[in-house]
Amino acid sequence: MKQRDRTSASLPVLVCRGSDCRGPAQERLCDDLRRAGADVVIIGCLDICKGPVAMCPIGDRWEVVAKVRGKDVRKCVLQALAEQRARPLKKRMVRGKKRRKAIAKATKKLARRKHPAFAR
Repeated sequence: MKQRDRTSASLPVLVCRGSDCRGPAQERLCDDLRRAGADVVIIGCLDICKGPVAMCPIGDRWEVVAKVRGKDVRKCVLQALAEQRARPLKKRMVRGKKRRKAIAKATKKLARRKHPAFAR
């Protein structure tokens, strides 16, 4: 897939629906993202399993954010999406192999769903 051709404005914010991520914190995260105008897509487990996990298109890359439970962290996610800068998310970002695996898994799931952002 050619991700570089897409702008982050056309990409959705992906939220994990694994058993560790489900609950009131996930619902509040999705509600806040929708109120901010983001397209939210709830997908299967991303194998990070640390509270609600969100994959946000920031700049020209995906950022995977774990433990999005409290209002302060949700505010940081919304701020990062608005500014298109990853700095507010620095403490909660997933790095390395886990990040690469989560991005690969999520983009495959979106392509299988034939999401408009990944239409060919």
